[in-house]
Amino acid sequence: SETSVADLLAATPKAVRFFIDQHTTCAVCSLARFCTLQDVITIYSLDETRFIEGLAKLNVHNFE
Repeated sequence: SETSVADLLAATPKAVRFFIDQHTTCAVCSLARFCTLQDVITIYSLDETRFIEGLAKLNVHNFE
């Protein structure tokens, strides 16, 4: 997804907990405005399907 982490966190503050639970530092990273969700999946070697499903559970649907 091309959505930046910063945009997602601004739109859905409860996603902060999700990123912490994924063992990322995205919620406090100064580069979050430049990283896309795909970058996070790649950098942290996350399972893409599980990551997207986790976001969906937060009612985050407009992140494509």
